[in-house]
Amino acid sequence: MSHEIRTPLNAIIGLNRLVLKSELTKVQRDYLNKVQLSSENLLGIINNILDFSKIESGKLVIEHIEFNLDKVLENIGTMLEPIAAEKRLELLVDRGIGVPLHMIGDPLRIVQVLTNLCSNAIKFTAQGEVIIAVESVLNKGEEALRFSVKDTGIGLSEQQISRIFESFTQADSSTTRNYGGTGLGLSISKHLIEHMGGEIGVNSIDGVGSEFYFTLPLNVLPDAQPGSVMPTELEGWHVLLVMENETGCAIFEKMLHDLRFKVTVCSLRTMTLEQILDNQQKSQHVPHELVLLDWNMPVNQKQVIIDALESDGFGAQTPIIINISSIESESIKKLSDRFSNISFLNKPSTPSCLMDAILNASGKEALIKTIQAKHDSKNLAFYEASVRGTRVLVVEDNEINQEVVRKTLEAAGVSIDIASNGREAVDCLTSAADGYYDAVLMDLQMPEMDGYEATLILRSNPRFDDLPIIAMTAHTIESDKQKCLAAGMQDHVGKPIEPELLFSKLAKWTASRHQYPSDTPSISLSDVITASPNPLHNLVSVNVFSALHLLQGDEKLLLR
Repeated sequence: MSHEIRTPLNAIIGLNRLVLKSELTKVQRDYLNKVQLSSENLLGIINNILDFSKIESGKLVIEHIEFNLDKVLENIGTMLEPIAAEKRLELLVDRGIGVPLHMIGDPLRIVQVLTNLCSNAIKFTAQGEVIIAVESVLNKGEEALRFSVKDTGIGLSEQQISRIFESFTQADSSTTRNYGGTGLGLSISKHLIEHMGGEIGVNSIDGVGSEFYFTLPLNVLPDAQPGSVMPTELEGWHVLLVMENETGCAIFEKMLHDLRFKVTVCSLRTMTLEQILDNQQKSQHVPHELVLLDWNMPVNQKQVIIDALESDGFGAQTPIIINISSIESESIKKLSDRFSNISFLNKPSTPSCLMDAILNASGKEALIKTIQAKHDSKNLAFYEASVRGTRVLVVEDNEINQEVVRKTLEAAGVSIDIASNGREAVDCLTSAADGYYDAVLMDLQMPEMDGYEATLILRSNPRFDDLPIIAMTAHTIESDKQKCLAAGMQDHVGKPIEPELLFSKLAKWTASRHQYPSDTPSISLSDVITASPNPLHNLVSVNVFSALHLLQGDEKLLLR
């Protein structure tokens, strides 16, 4: 069922992604973006059902890999902020400064649980706020992380709380009618947290709001540092914080204090902007180097800011201004075009995001490099450059999938041939010259001969001992991956295909093979400059792969 459901869905998502890269009208792009969102939502439901099946069959596997906690929180914010903004809800992130950033665990499952809890919170909250909080706690005498999602929504009764984590269960029958859903999300979340060695629970008051929380054992990298620390060059700056939402104001004030700023807080609930600016003018003996403004304010108050900027209302030493906003609106763009000292910070914000925004706004870009974690060059552009020029045999029986894979790979400069089943793949590889293909992308379920049998036949021939064979399939359960490895495949890429993952796998397994035959004639630099369209790929005396790696995939820079 996993394979049969994912195959057509792979085609829908893949083809839609390709169409979105073409020239479209605004209306067409809007429709196709909604198709993409709906398809991915459908994939989420399917994944929930498959996760539930894995849990029931005891086949759920938890990973233990390095991850950055702030990146996890930022990803959730990026996904859910547009939904919260549409309902005019404040989505806030509150990470304690003492919580380590770099840890070991399963970030995908943590994101899955937090996304589920936040989506529910937004769904069941009509007005107010949703807060994602992370803090270090002691749980049964051991250090742990406590994640919580708190809302101001409809809340739960004691009876509802008693069965909220049961499978296919919602608060009551009206919940499904009013809000939709399968009743699987919380049950899966509970199982996931318990598989990671944690506990999950809920505190709620009917009609007031809920707090869903879970604790996980703290597993920090040996060289992990605490939260973000502002460079000494900016320590002690005076910051004016102007916000309307009281909870958001308290969170940002805490983040600024933790980053060693001196903070003056002005709440728009108790003061007008005119009063705030008047007070600032009177206290010029302590000028503010930075002003943080929540752009979610009435239009007349925004006009006060503009008037103050035009008339030096902030004083002779105009401070740097950062507007905090949940969405990038036309008014924000016009403001930044008009005033050079204004920049913007998206909501919800983590301490890392806030620090980066201040560094950028203050013109201290050089400092960013000295305090950021190791640069992660593993992005789509880099991987595309890494695999450009490789030749790949794609073994795939579905015509639509063939088209998706062909367009995706050829757009990155990969040469491909297609075999429609395992038998064709074996014949093609056997008749090809040694070293002709850099890798094989092998589907598993095909007519005449499947991917497992084809791989076993190829591995029985010493000619193909070093040929990378990567499973490319809708079979994504861990046992399927192990079966692929047992058959002699090196790796596994799930469908629907994520281009970055596909290219990263290809780059990993073709790096040592991606070179041109020794009998290829030498090419001079003058020949290269006049060659077209990708002269770098014809070089034999330069290790193009390593050079591009050093230059982050910038071909023009390497050619120059």
